[in-house]
Amino acid sequence: MIKYILIILIVVGLGWFVIGKKTATAPVETPIVVTPTPTPTHVAENPEGEADPARMTLFITDWHWISAQYNDGTKVVPKDSNKFTLTFKKDGTFSASTDCNGIGGNYVDNNKVLTFSKMLSTLMYCDGSQEGEMRKILENTGSYHFTNRGELILELKSGSGTATFR
Repeated sequence: MIKYILIILIVVGLGWFVIGKKTATAPVETPIVVTPTPTPTHVAENPEGEADPARMTLFITDWHWISAQYNDGTKVVPKDSNKFTLTFKKDGTFSASTDCNGIGGNYVDNNKVLTFSKMLSTLMYCDGSQEGEMRKILENTGSYHFTNRGELILELKSGSGTATFR
């Protein structure tokens, strides 16, 4: 009787082994997933000059202040451009960060004529901050354009200079 039970167990075990092998080695069809190529959401730094200004928008990226060049020959460069960002939202608001405080408010883009209004900022004091320069740029912006280097150029009122963001 024990022989028959052992034989049955061996047969059943071999059966399970064979079934398990078939399942493990059976080819499995993997579905092919096609994902669309995403549209770029920002402009990378491009010193070769291959960006397309016609496709650029204010809200394509967070803009980092690179420099300000005034017509009296003064040039201002932030100590750390990563601390100075300018972000435009499609709802007509903007936010900016500086090396000290945050700034926010409204903007109007009327065919490349750009005005900032209702600007508010936090009021922390930071010794040696260049926040005043950034605020001055925003308050005096008259218009803007993009370059083929992927830059946003804010043109200051009365032709007094420009500020470059990348």
